[in-house]
Amino acid sequence: MEQIDVIKNLITDTTIIRDKVEKDTATEQYYDSIVHALHIDHFPLVVVNTIEKKTYTIEIDGKYYLIFDRYLIETMHLLNQCVLEEDQQKVVELLFYKLASEECYNQCKYSSAEVFAGKYLNMFEDVIKLYSSKNAIPNYLFVQQAFLIAHEIFHFYIHNNPSDQIRGMLAKEAFLQRICDYTEKEDANAAFYMADVIKDKNMVEECLCDSTAVIQTMDVASKTEKLSHLEAGIAMVVALMNQFTISVIQDTIKFSGDISYERIQNLYNFRLLHLKEIIFLYLKQYVSKEICANYQQRVEEVHNMWLKRVMEPIMIFLVKYHSLLEDNDNMQKDSADQKKIASFLKSVFLT
Repeated sequence: MEQIDVIKNLITDTTIIRDKVEKDTATEQYYDSIVHALHIDHFPLVVVNTIEKKTYTIEIDGKYYLIFDRYLIETMHLLNQCVLEEDQQKVVELLFYKLASEECYNQCKYSSAEVFAGKYLNMFEDVIKLYSSKNAIPNYLFVQQAFLIAHEIFHFYIHNNPSDQIRGMLAKEAFLQRICDYTEKEDANAAFYMADVIKDKNMVEECLCDSTAVIQTMDVASKTEKLSHLEAGIAMVVALMNQFTISVIQDTIKFSGDISYERIQNLYNFRLLHLKEIIFLYLKQYVSKEICANYQQRVEEVHNMWLKRVMEPIMIFLVKYHSLLEDNDNMQKDSADQKKIASFLKSVFLT
C-alpha cells in the first residue's frame, strides 16, 4: 500500500467518509506549481472527502502532508449559490440542518444530530433539487480551492523558514498597523478593537498567508483563464466568508450553543478587511485603476449580500435551535441506540 493510501486510511478511520476522491490533474498541476515556486521539496497533497471539512497539515514519521478535504469545496459550492444568487432561502436552511447535524455528530451530540438530520430529510424534494442544481459557478470553486490550498502551503513554508517568518510577520504587523491608524481617523472605536487584534500573532500569520495566497491564486486564475482578476478577487473574499459561515456553526455547537464570542468576530472582521485591501492593492499595481474601482463597489455589494442572505439566517437558526446545541446527550458511548443513530446519520451524510 502506498504511503498516501496509508495516510488516507488513518484520517478516515476516525470520521465518516463521504465519497472516494478521484484523481484531479488540474489541482495537482497548480499545487505542484505553487510548491515549486516556494522551493518546497517534499510536501505531498492528500485529498479526502469526509464530514470534517478541514484543510490542515499532519506529520507522520518525520514527513509532512497537506490534507485537503473535498467536502469543504462541495459545501462552498452551495454557499456560493446562497451568496451570489437570489431566492436561496431554502438552500440556506437545508445547509444549516445538514452542517449542524454533521457537527453535532462530530461533537458526540448524537440525539441532536438525529433531530437536525430529520429536519434535513423532511425537505427531501428540496434536497434533490439542491444537489441537481447547475446554477453555481464552478470556476469560483476552482479559484477558491487554489486560494485555500496556497494559504496552507505558505503556513508550512514559513514554519520551515524561521528567518522568512520573522521578516514576514514584522512587515505584516506594520501593514496592519497602518490600516489601524487610518481607521482611527474615521472610527476610533473600531481602531481600538483592531489594535487588540494586531497583538494576536496567529491572526497576523493568517493575514501573512492570505497575502501570499492572493498572489499565487491570481497567477493560477490568470494562467487557467478561469476568472478575470476582478472576479478572482471576489471569489477569494467569498471563500473567506464561506469559511467563517461554516466555523460559526461549528464553534457554536462545540461550545454548546454559546454565540457570545465577540473577539472571534473581531478577528474575522479584521482578516476580511485585510484581504479586501490586499486584493485592492494587487489590482491597483498589476491591473488597472478602473478595475480597482469596480472591485471596490462589487466586493462591498457581495459582502452585504452575504450578511443578508447567509449570516443573518444562520444566526437566527442558531438562536432558534439553541436547546438542541446544549450538552443534553446522555447516551452511553457504546450504547445500541447510539450505534443505530450513527448508522442512520452516516446514510444521511452521504447525500
